[in-house]
Amino acid sequence: MELTGTYSFAATPSEVWSLLMDASAIAACLPGCRELRPIGDDRYQADLTIGVAAVSGAFAVNIALLDKVPPNSYRLNVEATGKPGFARGSAAIVLSPKEGGTAVAVTADAGSRWPHCTRRAAPPRRRGAHDHGPLLRVPRETAQRDLAVGILAS
Repeated sequence: MELTGTYSFAATPSEVWSLLMDASAIAACLPGCRELRPIGDDRYQADLTIGVAAVSGAFAVNIALLDKVPPNSYRLNVEATGKPGFARGSAAIVLSPKEGGTAVAVTADAGSRWPHCTRRAAPPRRRGAHDHGPLLRVPRETAQRDLAVGILAS
């Protein structure tokens, strides 16, 4: 899923760049962030607790700032894993000077997989002496609800 947005700051591109590279500013932008730890150059690990519709829980998140061209652009990669599932995303962030400050354009591509939203029947098996009944069946209403939750959470 692609998300885009533009944000305006009343500061120079260099000042905005410094803010976007600051670990405490990154933590403040992450909903439910309990802790953000540096784990290397331009790499961080965070602990998040979030709740969106039926998807809620604790996540371990890895964040990387890549392809930096100060103070013009960089790419932000995020990978989150937790009991509810996993999510991966990447965002291109471009800073442009404008009258009275800086415009920050963000183009993000995100994907996720929440196991309870993608129920599948058990794999087919050979029928024989050890047959224990029919394959797992998921009611249509349950599958439709889970699909809608998965789309909203992405």
